[in-house]
This record gives sequence, C-alpha cells and structure tokens, in this order.
Amino acid sequence: MAGSNWLQPRQWLNLITQKIKTFENPEITLKLSTMATLLIKFSNLNQYDASTATITYSDPDAKRWADVFSKLKPGDKGIFHANNLMLLGEYSHSVANKSIVFLNVKRVDLRLDDLLKINAMNPETLAIFKRPPGPILREHIDATAVFEEAEAKRFLSFYIVRAGHEAGIIPKLKQNDRVITVDAADKLTDLRLFDGNTLVAQTFGPEYFNAKGKSLADIMKIHGDTQQQNRKLSSNNLRSIERIAAALQQDSFYKFRSFSEYYNAVHNKKLYYRPTSPTSIESSQIAAEEELLKDEMKMQDPQNLILFGPPGTGKTYYSIPHAVALIEGADVEALKNEERELVKQRFDDYLTQGRIVFCTFHQSMSYEDFIEGIKPLVLDSEENSSLKYEVRDGLFKKLCTEAAFSIAQQLDQPKEGYIDSFDVLYDAFVSEVNEKLDRGEPIPLDSKNSTLLVNGISEFGNVSIKHREDTRTYTVSKRRLGKLHAAFPDLSQVSNIDKDFRSVIGGSNASAYWAVLNALRKRAPLPIEVAPTLDATAYSYESKKALIEQIPAIKFKEATGEPFVMIIDEINRGNIAQIFGELITLLEPDKRLGMAEGLRLTLPYSGDAFGVPHNLHIIGTMNTADRSVEALDTALRRRFSFIPTMPEIEKLKPTEDKIDLGKILHTLNTRLRILKDQDHTIGHAWLIGVKNLAELQTTFGNKILPLLQEYFYNDYEKLGLVLGDRFFNKPEQVSSNIFAQFSGGNDLAGQYNQAWQYELKRVDELTLEDFQSLESLTKPPKPNDSN
Repeated sequence: MAGSNWLQPRQWLNLITQKIKTFENPEITLKLSTMATLLIKFSNLNQYDASTATITYSDPDAKRWADVFSKLKPGDKGIFHANNLMLLGEYSHSVANKSIVFLNVKRVDLRLDDLLKINAMNPETLAIFKRPPGPILREHIDATAVFEEAEAKRFLSFYIVRAGHEAGIIPKLKQNDRVITVDAADKLTDLRLFDGNTLVAQTFGPEYFNAKGKSLADIMKIHGDTQQQNRKLSSNNLRSIERIAAALQQDSFYKFRSFSEYYNAVHNKKLYYRPTSPTSIESSQIAAEEELLKDEMKMQDPQNLILFGPPGTGKTYYSIPHAVALIEGADVEALKNEERELVKQRFDDYLTQGRIVFCTFHQSMSYEDFIEGIKPLVLDSEENSSLKYEVRDGLFKKLCTEAAFSIAQQLDQPKEGYIDSFDVLYDAFVSEVNEKLDRGEPIPLDSKNSTLLVNGISEFGNVSIKHREDTRTYTVSKRRLGKLHAAFPDLSQVSNIDKDFRSVIGGSNASAYWAVLNALRKRAPLPIEVAPTLDATAYSYESKKALIEQIPAIKFKEATGEPFVMIIDEINRGNIAQIFGELITLLEPDKRLGMAEGLRLTLPYSGDAFGVPHNLHIIGTMNTADRSVEALDTALRRRFSFIPTMPEIEKLKPTEDKIDLGKILHTLNTRLRILKDQDHTIGHAWLIGVKNLAELQTTFGNKILPLLQEYFYNDYEKLGLVLGDRFFNKPEQVSSNIFAQFSGGNDLAGQYNQAWQYELKRVDELTLEDFQSLESLTKPPKPNDSN
C-alpha cells in the first residue's frame, strides 16, 4: 500500500483530535457563526408599528450605513431598546442610506440597566450600549436567548466578596451571577461566575477585568482624579466606590445596585487600562467608553437633587423627565428630546401606581403633613361616642414605606413553610367572627389568665372585645395588632405581656391584644405555595410597615428594589427644618437603609422605627428669584446636588410678525444681570409658545411686566433702563398744587414739586415697533446725535 493516499487509523485519530480542538477555540467558533445581532437604542417609538409587529428604523448617516447597516443579511436579528421597552425583530430588507426593516417584532417591558443584566448579552463586553455612539453589530449574541431571559426576568446580580468568605455568599447566588474577590490587602484578585454549584472562571475574556490587581484605595484615587478633571460631572461613581469600601469594612460582601455601578467599579477601560498600541477596535472601544463614563457620571443622578433657576426656565417642566428617567433607568437627556406627550403619559402612569409622588411646599406645610402627625378621627357612634385622635402618616413616610417594601419583595424568601401574611390571617379571622355573630354564637377568646368575648367588628375593621363579667369594651386595633404579629413570631416567648407589648405598641389592654393574636395563631396556616412571594396586593399599608421594621437596616443592601421618586415643587418656600425635622439626617446617601452607616430613628408620635431606603429619590425645584441659593437652609443644601436650569434663548423662534423673541429675551436678561443678578432674570418658558403680537402683549401683561415690577419694587427709573421709553407713556412732572391744603404739612408737598411721574403703557397699546426696540441691546442714537 506504499504510496497510497489512504490515512492510517492513527492519522485519522490525530486529524479528528485536531478538528475537535479547532472547534473548541472560541475565536474559530465565532467565525463559524452565521448570525449577527444589531443593537440600537432609540427614543422615537413611532418607528415601531405594534399592529404589524414591524420596525422601520430610519437613519440617513452614510458612515453608519458603510460600517454597520450594509453588513446586515437575512436571518440577522435586531435588539432595540426604547422607552423602557425591549424589541426583538428579524432583519427583512433595507433602503440604502435611508431605512432598515425588521419583521415579527416581539416586545417585553425592560429597563435598560436590566437589559445589561442578562447573561446572554455578554454585558461586560457591551457596556457601550448604555450610551451607544451609533448602532452596534455583534456576532456572539444569542438574541433569542436574550429575549427569553428578559421575559423570565432572569437578571444577573453582581457581588464583591472578601477572600475566604465565598462559601457564605453561595446560597444567595443564581446561575451566572458574577463574584469579585478582594484579598486582605483590599486588592481585586478574581472575577468568577456561579455555575449553579460553585464559582468558576469567567469566560468573556480577562481583558475586560480591568481593575484586577488594583486596591479599593487605588480605584477611589482613579475616580477622584477623574472627578477633579471633570468638575462638571457628577461624583456618583466616586461615592459608589466609597460606599463599597465602607460596606466591606462592616460586612464580608457587597451587592452592586446596578450594572452601571458594577461596570464602572470593575471594567471601565477608560479609567483602568489603555494599551500602548491600541488596535482600531480597541481605540473605538475606549472612545465609546469615554462617552459612557461621561454618560454614567451624568445619568447616575444623585439621590437628592434640586433644579434651580429664575422664573420661567421650566424647572417643574423638566422635573418630569428627570423623574421618569430615574424610574426607568434611562438617559434624562434622551427623554427631554422624546415626544413630550409620551413622557408625560408614562409620568402619569407612575403617579397612578404610586411610584412618583408630587407635592408643593408652602408656608403652612408642616412635619405633621409630610412625615406624621396626630389627626382627628371621626368614629362610628356605636363604637365610641367620644372624639378620638390617631397618628397618621404623611406623604414622605408613606412613600418611604412603599419603596422599602419594594426592596423587601426582592430579598431572599423562604423556599418552604407557611404564609404568615398578617392580612391574610386577620381577614380570615374577621370573616369567621362575622359569620358567628350573624348566627348569634358567642365567640370566646382565651387570654393567659381569663376568657374574653368578641363583641363585634367595627366599621374600621377593628375588633371590639370585653371580659365576660365586664360591660366595658376594648378596641383591638388592626394596625397595632399587625405590629405585634411581626414583633413576636412565637407568643410562648412573651414572658411579660404588659411590658413586652407596651414596648411595641405603647399603652394598651395587653390581655385583649394577646387574646386576639393568639386566636389568629391558632388558625391553620396556609401553605406557602398559595403565595410564594411578597405580593404587594396581599399586604395592607400597615402590614408593610410592620414587615419592613423587622428587617435589619443593613439587609436592605441585598436588593435594589424599584425606584421611587418624590418631586417637591417650590422646595425653598417651606420651612425645611420644620418639615423634615430630625429626618433631614436620613436623607444623606450613606445614612440610607442598606448603607454601612444606615440609620433608623424613632418617630415622636407613632414610636415607629423609621429609615429612608436607598431606592427613594427626591427632586426639588427652586425659584432663585424667590430666595437665593445661599439663603436656603444650610443643612438642606449640603444634602442635595444642585442642577441649574437657565434661560435657553435658542429654543425661541420669531413670531409670525417677525418679532425675534430670542433677541428680546437676550436684551432683557443682559440688562437684568447688570441691574440685579443672574437669579433675577427671565426664563424662556413664558415666550416659547408665543406666535404673534397679540399673544406677546398678553404674555408681557400677565407675566413679564408684573415680574419686572416686583424685581424693582416699582422703581420705574430702573425699570425704564430695562424696557426703554417706548414702553412708557410720556412722563409728567408733579405740581405741588394738586395736594390738599394741610397746615401741618411743613412744606412736604414741595418735596414732590417738579418730580417726574412714570406710567407703563397698557399692553394693548404696545406696538410691533415697541417690541422690536428690544431686539437690539444697544440703544438707537437720538435724532440730534452727530454721526
């Protein structure tokens, strides 16, 4: 067989082994893939037709067509993210340099940050999608798997843990969760994935673990130096690293709040790594990450911010996209450019859901309205004939409770056992009591030392109870009973009923409360399969409060919860110290529930232990002409970040009458800054909708002229320096003869003799030429001026 082309058995074995190794090479495998996925983030949902499940994406940019769109082929997928919505479609066809069409589009509600917490996205390699410089085409993404994980809400979690404590975090992990290890010297040493049993080496490439070998102190310095170089950017990244370091001083691990926080701490190539001779791909990635860094430092809005500026700059208007951006994890600038009607509709939806609360501060606003206070309670005359008062929670406390409960819903829940939802047990008990009362049956309840009888259920759902030999009744409040239910899971451990119960609910008939609570506990528990999670609809507000009070403050760091936002319009018009009281300390980011320095304070009226959760954001608006920033309460100022909203002249267009509104506003504000200051200028919002002379007259008469008169306290000489002669009637000199004869006047009338009296024209008398006189900042020469 010499010279034969047949391979010997050993040669076949070597060839097969070589081929297997070839297919094990991820680079070769990547080249074998025939499918690609286009990734696009956009804000105009008009390009998506839900009725036909079609996306027609328009983009005339020639470079993007050459670099990306021209490479699309049938069978490729497209992942689009817009307005808190993920869309997945199949590429169909395109019109060169104009549009591309995707068919069979499926949709799922999804925040952008959650999209980057899907394992199939390989998020560490795709961080630039947070703010893409353009469309991205990738071959290694399984788009179908991305959609399935999005539908199932299978999101990654990211942890950083001290070396030697990995075993303690294993029970908290889900498939593919990322875990970074920090050694005794505070250096980041390993980045591993959880495979369902143990931690294994990550597979997306070591070049993305850019912080490896750096200590937390090194990372803080890098972020600090970057912040110094970019003074206009937010310091949220630096605060995040500081928070991680502080948490690891108190505990063995830290759970990142978002993908953005994880990425900026661990992977940011702009901060941690720059190759000496970067390839074109690496240069593009670094440039994109520079944009991402700026975007993240702007997007990660501080938890407390105030939009401030002169009247009419749109502070309240812009608070809406800011709030929606926080709820959706979106770019606030993109939302500002989105169709206003769509943003406002989502804002209204969040208001209805209770995710956003809007209020206005005023001089009568108090601690009792905002936090909690004693309010009169109108009772059923059969329950109690006397007037009673109860402690009611205010707007801020209620929103904090809902936000904290959102975190509690994401905390680890028991996998087996029984439901102990107080509302479920209490409602079943009340239903049974009412049935027995309807049949006329007595309902005895055993206390520790005697037997009591249920007298009835009040209109408010409370239990009326009395001793057998006594005619006096006692009311067992559902709210207070719920607190006891959460505080004492095992009644047998209560040694002194009166003392122990009073420590939780204050003064009460302890025996009556014990008897009702004991009756609830005797009922057959419901299997947990009935409701395996904390369903918000199954819990009353009082039960939510009782539940979160039992969760240690530090445990709130283990979940992010849904974002909640409180908008406080005209925040500087209220007495801040009076409204927030002792809770102003809790507004600081490091004092929030879940932080290493997190605090709970005991409230004076209810005695509740209260803290502010980390997923609650506060947006305030402040008119600087009403009160300057410097005059604002110092304690409030240092707990808030301030974002200026200044007049935007470029937004103004000429009217139908050819009146240049932008030039008019520029002239007015330039003069006002000289005569007053920047805080006492005029915003663009009042002029933005003006179309003609009649509307301009109305705007000046109703808004601008009254504001200017207030600015100058009717000092018409200064007002004239701003507006000019054309806005005034011809001035008249005052004659002392017009005053009444008064012997005690001491020639007072003479002081006004020959004084000038100024009067503004009526707005309907102002002409086109009068307004056009404001288009030029310099005054026109007088007729007798030479040259």
